[in-house]
Amino acid sequence: MDQPTPSQPQTPVPTPTPAPTRPKRSFSVWRIFFGAIIIFFGLQLLAANYGWDWSWSINVIKLWPVFIILIGLSMLMRGHAISTWLGGIIAVVIIAGAMVLSVTDGERFHRQTTTTPIDIVAETTATEAEIELELGAAKVDLTGGSTKFLTGTHISNMTDLTTSSTLSGTIQRVKLEQSGRGWFFFGGMKNTFDLAVADAFPLTLTMDSGASDLDLDLRTVPLKRFNLNSG
Repeated sequence: MDQPTPSQPQTPVPTPTPAPTRPKRSFSVWRIFFGAIIIFFGLQLLAANYGWDWSWSINVIKLWPVFIILIGLSMLMRGHAISTWLGGIIAVVIIAGAMVLSVTDGERFHRQTTTTPIDIVAETTATEAEIELELGAAKVDLTGGSTKFLTGTHISNMTDLTTSSTLSGTIQRVKLEQSGRGWFFFGGMKNTFDLAVADAFPLTLTMDSGASDLDLDLRTVPLKRFNLNSG
């Protein structure tokens, strides 16, 4: 009588592990908007550092209505692929149009260059000078030898200049301060100072400037203190 052959144990077949898949990245108008802002900001810094020529002056604060529009687009885009692509195209058009429309002072592709004379006379009782320069990204040439307290010119197509002179005891304090016409400046940027200060007074000079090109020759000036804060 034949003996039954014992069955061989079955080797389990390993279940293949599915390859990991990355979740599909959904389209987002918010990424486009904030990405565009970061790119424009980086270009502005690069242009300021290298003196490149651009053609727009953008006032970002005027872009706040775009946030409201993007909220509405985000609500419309949820769901269908057609809505997503259509909303993306609309978002790009709105952002580009808002950038163009936010050009300040109605100067869409050109800003007028202005030359401002600087002519400050010394007070009769002054025996000491304090000069404070609050500038943006600028080219500054400052020398001694002026027959007045402070003379020179400011040439710019991106900022306005405010000057003030006060007398405190025997110390005459002069301040030159710039104010910009927009937050971001693109294009044909020009911002130069050609200044001369009197040699007759001990001078405390304070400069607060951006990424600037400074050329200072104060060998004839009795300089007491020089404070520099430059980007």
